[in-house]
Amino acid sequence: MTDQLEVPANKPFDERIEEHVEEESEPVAPQDRPMRAVFPVLEGEEVKQDLKMDEFITVERIQALHERASHALERIKGEVNKVELAGQLFDQIQRARQLLFEARENFEEAERLIVEVEHRLDFIQRVKQASRTVGLRLFGYELLIFIALISVFVIINIEPQASLINQASPFASVNLVQFINTLLWGGFGGVVGAFYALWKHIAAEQDFDPQYALWYITNPLLGIALGAFVFLVFQAGFFSLTAGMEENVTIRSALVIYVFAWVSGFKQNVVYEIVRRILDVFRVELGSKPAQAGKPTIPSEEEQK
Repeated sequence: MTDQLEVPANKPFDERIEEHVEEESEPVAPQDRPMRAVFPVLEGEEVKQDLKMDEFITVERIQALHERASHALERIKGEVNKVELAGQLFDQIQRARQLLFEARENFEEAERLIVEVEHRLDFIQRVKQASRTVGLRLFGYELLIFIALISVFVIINIEPQASLINQASPFASVNLVQFINTLLWGGFGGVVGAFYALWKHIAAEQDFDPQYALWYITNPLLGIALGAFVFLVFQAGFFSLTAGMEENVTIRSALVIYVFAWVSGFKQNVVYEIVRRILDVFRVELGSKPAQAGKPTIPSEEEQK
Protein backbone atom coordinates (compact mmCIF):
# COMPACT_ATOMS: atom_id res chain seq x y z
CA MET A 1 0.00 0.00 0.00
CA THR A 2 1.21 3.47 -0.80
CA ASP A 3 0.58 6.71 0.99
CA GLN A 4 -1.69 8.97 -0.98
CA LEU A 5 -2.34 12.62 -0.52
CA GLU A 6 -5.85 13.18 0.79
CA VAL A 7 -7.49 16.24 -0.77
CA PRO A 8 -11.13 17.26 -0.98
CA ALA A 9 -12.78 15.93 -4.08
CA ASN A 10 -14.81 19.05 -4.73
CA LYS A 11 -11.72 21.20 -5.57
CA PRO A 12 -10.35 21.50 -9.09
CA PHE A 13 -7.27 19.52 -10.00
CA ASP A 14 -5.02 22.61 -10.47
CA GLU A 15 -5.82 23.99 -7.02
CA ARG A 16 -5.11 20.64 -5.42
CA ILE A 17 -1.66 20.51 -7.08
CA GLU A 18 -0.77 24.05 -5.89
CA GLU A 19 -1.72 23.24 -2.29
CA HIS A 20 0.46 20.13 -2.41
CA VAL A 21 3.46 22.15 -3.63
CA GLU A 22 2.98 24.78 -0.91
CA GLU A 23 2.90 22.09 1.79
CA GLU A 24 6.18 20.62 0.54
CA SER A 25 7.86 24.05 0.41
CA GLU A 26 7.08 24.95 4.04
CA PRO A 27 10.25 25.36 6.18
CA VAL A 28 11.08 22.43 8.39
CA ALA A 29 12.43 23.03 11.89
CA PRO A 30 16.08 21.98 12.27
CA GLN A 31 16.69 18.70 14.02
CA ASP A 32 19.50 17.85 16.40
CA ARG A 33 22.23 15.89 14.64
CA PRO A 34 24.97 15.58 17.23
CA MET A 35 26.84 12.83 15.42
CA ARG A 36 26.85 14.61 12.08
CA ALA A 37 27.02 18.26 13.11
CA VAL A 38 28.98 20.46 10.72
CA PHE A 39 30.05 24.03 11.46
CA PRO A 40 29.06 26.43 8.75
CA VAL A 41 31.84 27.97 6.66
CA LEU A 42 31.71 31.73 6.91
CA GLU A 43 33.06 32.75 3.57
CA GLY A 44 32.47 36.39 4.34
CA GLU A 45 34.98 36.35 7.23
CA GLU A 46 37.69 34.87 5.02
CA VAL A 47 37.07 37.52 2.43
CA LYS A 48 37.37 40.23 5.07
CA GLN A 49 40.68 38.81 6.31
CA ASP A 50 42.04 38.70 2.77
CA LEU A 51 40.99 42.29 2.24
CA LYS A 52 42.72 43.39 5.44
CA MET A 53 45.91 41.55 4.45
CA ASP A 54 45.82 43.16 1.02
CA GLU A 55 45.48 46.56 2.65
CA PHE A 56 48.42 45.93 5.01
CA ILE A 57 50.78 43.96 2.76
CA THR A 58 50.60 45.93 -0.42
CA VAL A 59 52.50 45.34 -3.61
CA GLU A 60 54.55 48.46 -2.92
CA ARG A 61 55.73 47.07 0.43
CA ILE A 62 56.71 43.76 -1.11
CA GLN A 63 58.60 45.55 -3.87
CA ALA A 64 60.33 47.77 -1.31
CA LEU A 65 61.41 44.70 0.67
CA HIS A 66 62.89 43.17 -2.49
CA GLU A 67 64.82 46.38 -3.07
CA ARG A 68 66.13 46.33 0.51
CA ALA A 69 67.29 42.76 -0.02
CA SER A 70 69.13 43.76 -3.19
CA HIS A 71 70.74 46.70 -1.41
CA ALA A 72 71.82 44.42 1.44
CA LEU A 73 73.43 42.07 -1.07
CA GLU A 74 75.52 44.90 -2.45
CA ARG A 75 76.53 45.99 1.04
CA ILE A 76 77.61 42.46 1.94
CA LYS A 77 79.86 42.34 -1.11
CA GLY A 78 81.54 45.62 -0.21
CA GLU A 79 81.61 45.62 3.60
CA VAL A 80 81.91 42.05 4.90
CA ASN A 81 85.43 40.62 4.80
CA LYS A 82 84.80 37.30 6.55
CA VAL A 83 83.71 34.65 4.07
CA GLU A 84 81.74 32.60 6.59
CA LEU A 85 79.74 35.59 7.80
CA ALA A 86 79.04 36.70 4.24
CA GLY A 87 77.72 33.23 3.40
CA GLN A 88 75.37 33.28 6.39
CA LEU A 89 73.97 36.66 5.38
CA PHE A 90 73.52 35.53 1.77
CA ASP A 91 71.56 32.50 3.00
CA GLN A 92 69.27 34.71 5.09
CA ILE A 93 68.47 36.93 2.12
CA GLN A 94 67.82 33.91 -0.07
CA ARG A 95 65.46 32.46 2.54
CA ALA A 96 63.61 35.78 2.84
CA ARG A 97 63.01 35.95 -0.90
CA GLN A 98 61.79 32.37 -0.99
CA LEU A 99 59.24 33.18 1.70
CA LEU A 100 58.00 36.17 -0.29
CA PHE A 101 57.60 34.08 -3.43
CA GLU A 102 55.73 31.31 -1.59
CA ALA A 103 52.92 33.37 -0.06
CA ARG A 104 52.06 36.88 0.96
CA GLU A 105 51.45 35.67 4.52
CA ASN A 106 55.22 35.16 4.90
CA PHE A 107 55.92 38.87 4.57
CA GLU A 108 56.62 39.47 8.26
CA GLU A 109 59.03 36.54 8.54
CA ALA A 110 60.85 37.64 5.40
CA GLU A 111 61.06 41.20 6.70
CA ARG A 112 62.53 39.97 9.99
CA LEU A 113 65.30 38.12 8.13
CA ILE A 114 66.13 41.21 6.10
CA VAL A 115 66.16 43.36 9.25
CA GLU A 116 68.62 40.96 10.88
CA VAL A 117 70.94 41.25 7.89
CA GLU A 118 70.71 45.05 7.93
CA HIS A 119 71.38 45.14 11.67
CA ARG A 120 74.46 42.99 11.25
CA LEU A 121 75.77 45.23 8.50
CA ASP A 122 75.15 48.35 10.59
CA PHE A 123 76.93 46.69 13.52
CA ILE A 124 79.96 46.02 11.31
CA GLN A 125 80.04 49.70 10.39
CA ARG A 126 79.86 50.71 14.06
CA VAL A 127 82.67 48.30 14.91
CA LYS A 128 84.89 49.78 12.20
CA GLN A 129 84.22 53.32 13.35
CA ALA A 130 84.74 52.49 17.03
CA SER A 131 87.94 50.62 16.23
CA ARG A 132 89.40 53.67 14.50
CA THR A 133 88.49 56.03 17.34
CA VAL A 134 87.98 54.34 20.71
CA GLY A 135 90.17 51.35 19.86
CA LEU A 136 93.18 53.48 18.92
CA ARG A 137 92.79 55.61 22.04
CA LEU A 138 92.67 52.54 24.24
CA PHE A 139 95.73 51.15 22.48
CA GLY A 140 97.60 54.39 23.19
CA TYR A 141 96.49 54.32 26.82
CA GLU A 142 97.70 50.75 27.31
CA LEU A 143 100.98 51.60 25.60
CA LEU A 144 101.58 54.54 27.95
CA ILE A 145 100.84 52.36 30.99
CA PHE A 146 103.22 49.72 29.67
CA ILE A 147 106.02 52.26 29.18
CA ALA A 148 105.42 53.70 32.66
CA LEU A 149 105.61 50.25 34.25
CA ILE A 150 108.86 49.46 32.44
CA SER A 151 110.35 52.78 33.56
CA VAL A 152 109.47 52.18 37.20
CA PHE A 153 110.75 48.60 36.98
CA VAL A 154 114.12 49.76 35.65
CA ILE A 155 114.47 52.57 38.19
CA ILE A 156 113.77 50.55 41.32
CA ASN A 157 116.03 47.65 40.30
CA ILE A 158 119.14 49.77 39.70
CA GLU A 159 121.60 50.37 42.48
CA PRO A 160 121.70 52.30 44.70
CA GLN A 161 117.93 52.83 44.45
CA ALA A 162 117.20 49.17 45.24
CA SER A 163 119.22 49.23 48.47
CA LEU A 164 117.71 52.52 49.56
CA ILE A 165 114.19 51.21 48.99
CA ASN A 166 114.88 48.04 50.98
CA GLN A 167 116.29 50.09 53.84
CA ALA A 168 113.10 52.14 53.88
CA SER A 169 110.96 49.03 54.35
CA PRO A 170 108.87 49.24 57.55
CA PHE A 171 109.14 45.47 57.99
CA ALA A 172 112.54 43.86 58.19
CA SER A 173 111.22 40.52 56.92
CA VAL A 174 109.59 42.05 53.82
CA ASN A 175 111.69 42.89 50.79
CA LEU A 176 110.14 46.12 49.56
CA VAL A 177 111.73 45.86 46.12
CA GLN A 178 110.20 42.42 45.64
CA PHE A 179 106.84 43.80 46.70
CA ILE A 180 107.00 46.65 44.17
CA ASN A 181 108.19 44.28 41.45
CA THR A 182 105.23 42.02 42.15
CA LEU A 183 102.89 44.97 41.69
CA LEU A 184 104.58 45.84 38.42
CA TRP A 185 104.38 42.28 37.10
CA GLY A 186 100.68 42.22 37.91
CA GLY A 187 100.34 45.45 35.93
CA PHE A 188 102.29 43.90 33.04
CA GLY A 189 99.83 41.02 32.98
CA GLY A 190 96.89 43.44 32.95
CA VAL A 191 98.35 45.43 30.05
CA VAL A 192 99.07 42.29 28.03
CA GLY A 193 95.54 41.06 28.72
CA ALA A 194 94.12 44.36 27.46
CA PHE A 195 96.29 44.22 24.32
CA TYR A 196 95.13 40.68 23.67
CA ALA A 197 91.47 41.65 24.11
CA LEU A 198 91.87 44.55 21.67
CA TRP A 199 93.45 42.28 19.07
CA LYS A 200 90.79 39.61 19.58
CA HIS A 201 87.73 41.85 19.31
CA ILE A 202 89.02 44.28 16.67
CA ALA A 203 91.06 42.09 14.33
CA ALA A 204 90.02 38.48 14.93
CA GLU A 205 86.32 38.41 15.82
CA GLN A 206 85.52 41.98 14.70
CA ASP A 207 82.93 42.55 17.42
CA PHE A 208 84.56 45.38 19.38
CA ASP A 209 82.08 47.23 21.59
CA PRO A 210 83.10 50.64 23.01
CA GLN A 211 80.78 50.02 25.96
CA TYR A 212 83.60 47.87 27.42
CA ALA A 213 86.10 50.74 27.36
CA LEU A 214 86.12 50.91 31.16
CA TRP A 215 87.34 47.31 31.29
CA TYR A 216 90.38 48.20 29.18
CA ILE A 217 91.10 51.22 31.38
CA THR A 218 90.89 49.40 34.69
CA ASN A 219 92.53 46.12 33.66
CA PRO A 220 96.15 47.26 34.28
CA LEU A 221 95.16 48.91 37.57
CA LEU A 222 93.40 45.78 38.78
CA GLY A 223 96.43 43.77 37.70
CA ILE A 224 98.60 45.88 40.01
CA ALA A 225 96.16 45.32 42.88
CA LEU A 226 96.12 41.58 42.25
CA GLY A 227 99.91 41.60 42.24
CA ALA A 228 99.80 42.93 45.79
CA PHE A 229 97.33 40.19 46.72
CA VAL A 230 99.60 37.49 45.29
CA PHE A 231 102.60 38.86 47.18
CA LEU A 232 100.68 38.86 50.46
CA VAL A 233 99.54 35.28 49.91
CA PHE A 234 103.07 34.07 49.20
CA GLN A 235 104.50 36.10 52.06
CA ALA A 236 101.96 34.68 54.49
CA GLY A 237 102.78 31.16 53.34
CA PHE A 238 106.49 31.87 53.66
CA PHE A 239 106.05 33.15 57.21
CA SER A 240 104.07 30.07 58.18
CA LEU A 241 106.78 27.77 56.77
CA THR A 242 109.68 29.62 58.42
CA ALA A 243 108.04 30.15 61.79
CA GLY A 244 110.44 29.43 64.65
CA MET A 245 113.53 29.62 62.44
CA GLU A 246 115.92 32.49 61.99
CA GLU A 247 114.63 35.99 62.47
CA ASN A 248 114.27 38.48 59.61
CA VAL A 249 114.31 35.76 56.96
CA THR A 250 113.25 37.07 53.54
CA ILE A 251 112.37 35.41 50.25
CA ARG A 252 115.58 35.10 48.28
CA SER A 253 114.14 34.39 44.82
CA ALA A 254 110.78 35.93 43.96
CA LEU A 255 110.56 34.67 40.38
CA VAL A 256 107.68 32.34 41.21
CA ILE A 257 105.81 35.24 42.79
CA TYR A 258 106.37 37.35 39.69
CA VAL A 259 105.03 34.60 37.44
CA PHE A 260 101.88 34.21 39.51
CA ALA A 261 101.44 37.98 39.63
CA TRP A 262 101.65 38.22 35.83
CA VAL A 263 99.19 35.36 35.37
CA SER A 264 96.80 36.96 37.87
CA GLY A 265 96.93 40.25 36.00
CA PHE A 266 96.45 38.59 32.63
CA LYS A 267 93.63 36.24 33.67
CA GLN A 268 91.96 38.12 36.47
CA ASN A 269 88.74 36.13 36.44
CA VAL A 270 90.59 33.10 37.82
CA VAL A 271 91.72 35.03 40.90
CA TYR A 272 88.26 36.51 41.40
CA GLU A 273 86.74 33.03 41.27
CA ILE A 274 89.24 31.69 43.82
CA VAL A 275 88.54 34.58 46.19
CA ARG A 276 84.79 34.13 45.75
CA ARG A 277 85.01 30.45 46.64
CA ILE A 278 87.09 31.20 49.73
CA LEU A 279 84.53 33.77 50.86
CA ASP A 280 81.73 31.29 50.22
CA VAL A 281 83.47 28.76 52.48
CA PHE A 282 83.74 31.28 55.30
CA ARG A 283 80.14 32.34 54.75
CA VAL A 284 78.92 28.75 55.04
CA GLU A 285 80.95 28.14 58.20
CA LEU A 286 79.76 31.35 59.84
CA GLY A 287 76.18 30.62 58.85
CA SER A 288 76.25 27.10 60.24
CA LYS A 289 77.54 28.10 63.69
CA PRO A 290 74.47 30.14 64.76
CA ALA A 291 72.22 27.39 63.46
CA GLN A 292 74.04 24.81 65.54
CA ALA A 293 74.00 27.10 68.57
CA GLY A 294 70.23 27.44 68.37
CA LYS A 295 69.61 23.68 68.40
CA PRO A 296 68.95 22.06 71.80
CA THR A 297 71.60 19.61 72.93
CA ILE A 298 70.40 16.05 73.43
CA PRO A 299 72.10 14.33 76.39
CA SER A 300 73.70 10.99 75.76
CA GLU A 301 72.60 7.75 77.39
CA GLU A 302 75.44 7.86 79.91
CA GLU A 303 74.50 11.40 80.97
CA GLN A 304 70.88 10.36 81.37
CA LYS A 305 71.94 7.49 83.63
